[in-house]
Amino acid sequence: MVQYAQPRYISRPDECWFYHVMDLPEFGTVNHFGSWDLRGRFDDYIAHTPLAGKTLLEVGCASGFLSFEAEKRGAIVTSFDVSGGDVVNVDPKTDVAAKRAEVIMMQNGYWLAHRLLNSKAYVVYGDACELARFVGPIDIVLIGQMLVHVRDPLSVIEQACKIAKETIIIAEGSWEAQQPLANFVGAEFPGTNAWWHLSSGFYRASLSTFGFKLEKVTKSTYRCNHPAAVGMSEIWTFVANRCK
Repeated sequence: MVQYAQPRYISRPDECWFYHVMDLPEFGTVNHFGSWDLRGRFDDYIAHTPLAGKTLLEVGCASGFLSFEAEKRGAIVTSFDVSGGDVVNVDPKTDVAAKRAEVIMMQNGYWLAHRLLNSKAYVVYGDACELARFVGPIDIVLIGQMLVHVRDPLSVIEQACKIAKETIIIAEGSWEAQQPLANFVGAEFPGTNAWWHLSSGFYRASLSTFGFKLEKVTKSTYRCNHPAAVGMSEIWTFVANRCK
């Protein structure tokens, strides 16, 4: 049985850290220094995949921007994130206590937005490398710029394929290559918990291995405000459907 998280009552943005820039009732634009500003670009980000009436799981929901945008488009949403007290995938240069505090504040941002937006989204906390243990079958799985932060992204992809009944959407930095290649970026961005960039061939081959066919690939630039990569950054979107 799925164990849904109990809502937290959060009253103020200063209790929060927002991974995405968000516009909220009562407070307007919150944290314009959030890492990513995807406002007005959600449909591009998911390659205009129809969501209305579908159950959708967002893996690595952070402060919830993608979950709430999916909900606005008619999806029945479950948001999945790491437990605040069980931080995983951190690199050796990370202050683990500070990272735990950041995760809790980021989840506070989710719960503040959840309340102010009158969201009905469910929340589940756990380890994405064991995703199928926490969440049952669901129509669409959305993974938005989360795999870069996982030391074993293939495990997350495999788990997503186990529970996705129809479609998997992955948005990440990538590059064109027929070969299934993984580029280690941990040394390039120390302390940011970035680990891998995966080639387009990697997504095609791994999704095929687990029973999905890559149907659509798009790429566009989005505004990033993270100190390590300020400016417009290219993100690829991979849409795969379960093989009949």
